[in-house]
Amino acid sequence: MLKKIMSFFVITMATIFLSESAFAAGTVPQITDYISASTLEPIATSILTVLGVVVTAAFTILGFGVAARVGFGVIKSFFSKAAS
Repeated sequence: MLKKIMSFFVITMATIFLSESAFAAGTVPQITDYISASTLEPIATSILTVLGVVVTAAFTILGFGVAARVGFGVIKSFFSKAAS
């Protein structure tokens, strides 16, 4: 029983001392030091650029699909009128 009490005491004291040294005033950085408008600007710019490229590619593929269907329809109608 004394062994359990002593080990609990040692663990508790170690936790207290480690937490005080880990959270000392000068060691914990402020979040505002890392996240600001200047640090988020390149990330936002790159995300918007990628989205722009993806949307442009999607509309290009859609445009080619529509043009191909219209083109095949026109050619099909020419053949059907020529055959009749």
